[in-house]
Amino acid sequence: MNQRLQFWIDLIDQTMRSRHPNALAPVPRPKAFVIDSKNVNAFQGAVSVCYENPIALPKSAANASAAPAISISADLTNSFHLDPRMTQTGFIPLEKFDARSCISRTLKTLDEAQSFVQWFNSNYSSCKLKATPGTTGNLPQLSISPSCANLGKGPKYSSAQRLMITASSNWIMALTGLIKDYTDEEQMVSILAHEMGHYYRAHMVAPASDYQYYYRQSTVMPGNDTRPKRPVDPVDAKLLSDTGTFIAKTAAGFRGYAKPDPVEHYHPAVFDSIVNAIEAIDESQACAPNSDCSKACSAALADLGTHDNNGYFQTTFPHSPASGDTLSKLKTFEAAVRTCAQNVPVIDGMSQPGKGLGSFETLQAITTASRVVSQFGDLPRDTKGNLTVKTLDDALEFYNDFTKNADAQLQQNYQKSEQLTLGMYSFEQEADEVGNEILSLIGIPTSKAVDAVLTLAALLEAKSGHPYPPALSSQECTALRENDWKDSFGKPVFIHMGDFVDPHHTGCYRAFHFFEETKLHGLIDKASPPPQAPGDAWANVIKSITK
Repeated sequence: MNQRLQFWIDLIDQTMRSRHPNALAPVPRPKAFVIDSKNVNAFQGAVSVCYENPIALPKSAANASAAPAISISADLTNSFHLDPRMTQTGFIPLEKFDARSCISRTLKTLDEAQSFVQWFNSNYSSCKLKATPGTTGNLPQLSISPSCANLGKGPKYSSAQRLMITASSNWIMALTGLIKDYTDEEQMVSILAHEMGHYYRAHMVAPASDYQYYYRQSTVMPGNDTRPKRPVDPVDAKLLSDTGTFIAKTAAGFRGYAKPDPVEHYHPAVFDSIVNAIEAIDESQACAPNSDCSKACSAALADLGTHDNNGYFQTTFPHSPASGDTLSKLKTFEAAVRTCAQNVPVIDGMSQPGKGLGSFETLQAITTASRVVSQFGDLPRDTKGNLTVKTLDDALEFYNDFTKNADAQLQQNYQKSEQLTLGMYSFEQEADEVGNEILSLIGIPTSKAVDAVLTLAALLEAKSGHPYPPALSSQECTALRENDWKDSFGKPVFIHMGDFVDPHHTGCYRAFHFFEETKLHGLIDKASPPPQAPGDAWANVIKSITK
């Protein structure tokens, strides 16, 4: 499999180098790397590079010592941190350092150091370095500006022995969990072309300020420049940004939940914690034996056992819509839950800690189990600081109303974003555009990219359920594609980004974007002649990784 993918990567690389010989001359040739994993993913690999020069840090304590290393990496918000998955900003000292964890580089002359600083400062715009001569016989020193040093916590340091940054590697990674589901080899090549787009555009070290901006999709015109223009009018730019930012912030909590049905009492995002709440009531013995509370909650728990088809309410719903007989059972269960919750008193744990399920702390833990509710904070209090809810039902109703209101505002902003034809330009969108051009150059139909993202969308939906509206499912998207991206009245459709959090957006948006890119930029959607990979048939190559 590695050899087969390497064939395609070499073909892509040779094609790109023939068109851009000077730009790609210093760029290492990319290599395929197949990883045995059940996960569905492919990505361009990263590598840590350590610059073994003395590092000067600003305003440190008089008795400060030297840190083994200072690590920095850029994320999508142009912050700097220890690891791309963390949210800390600034330079972070590494208490422990393993030389095997990075590639060692040394800036031996001041000219080399200044050249590196010029590159660094142009890419990491919110953080600056300065190169200064070292003492006689020593290496040049890199000084960190006070604006980006985050040394307020933990040990104080006056210097560091090296600077570690995250850089692009020349490895194109593909997981077997992804490859085995692509029975069409040209679809798999489109995945590689996307990752090669990341590689050639150096997204791993590109300035984040060049991306992640909102624009009007309706302003993208035919031509050779694939990148959408930033809005020039500051008022329009703010309107687009405010709309997109609200959606991104609010929609994060609704991701993965089904669209609520009008007959359902609880919003699916709140229902997500209901089953746990009922089970917790029973386990914590919050109700006195033989009380109305105990009888009602035991009935709800029994109802759960009767209606929950093999864990349906905990697995399929609320992540996929309920319908038919399941919807009827859901309504019955919700009624039992409300009867139970109306008999569970809320005791303010701030004044009476440790009061079982009714305590404020336990109640908060249950009702904030959902990702939406967790954004809303504490239960309401009056001017004297007393809780205004008396029962668990009151608390759940408060969260339910809050969640439904947030969802209503979200849908309003989705409608506004559709009117604005709102788009957000990301690293992933540029990689899609470059990948689409690559397919056209090597003779593979760009429609294969559409096929590939819809295949991926279907794989992800099988695990996570229907994407939250207005995002379309792979099945809904395929129907529109077969109708030439027109509605039942023959009118061209606008495909919503759907997901404002994931820089990939959604599968249907990507599929439509590939279609639009092919049309706007005159790309080839017909293989002539189709490239032929050497060796065994693709189906047999796939078998080699599934044995």
